[in-house]
Amino acid sequence: MQTLLSVLRTVERRVEAVVPIFLDSVAQFATSRSPVDTGTYVTSFSFTTTSGAGRMRLRDGKPTNQDRDTKQAEGLAQLRADIAAIPPTMPNIYFTNRSQDVKYVDGKHGVMDLTRSVMGTFLEDAVQEARNIQ
Repeated sequence: MQTLLSVLRTVERRVEAVVPIFLDSVAQFATSRSPVDTGTYVTSFSFTTTSGAGRMRLRDGKPTNQDRDTKQAEGLAQLRADIAAIPPTMPNIYFTNRSQDVKYVDGKHGVMDLTRSVMGTFLEDAVQEARNIQ
């Protein structure tokens, strides 16, 4: 028989798991849909706890025609490092891209708008996945 304390601890673990599960889904989606030329766009995504903060990569002097899979994996790894550094109970988390070319790339490819459009589904999925945590 479970005690009230053990039930509350399980609920706490589940609640704390939702944020990283959700953010990882966002990270995977955004990076996998990002175009790659120099790689500055896909490696400029950030999760931050401060509005206006985040990484910015400059394209100046970077070679073009970079390997898409490599740069997308680099961007995903950076976002996963951001996620690992964010406390799961942080009330404000911002998803940003401060690339020099963000307006052009988003205007042409719509990565941020598309990502925002599926965030509700990712949150529902994260809650469902967290329910399975013991």
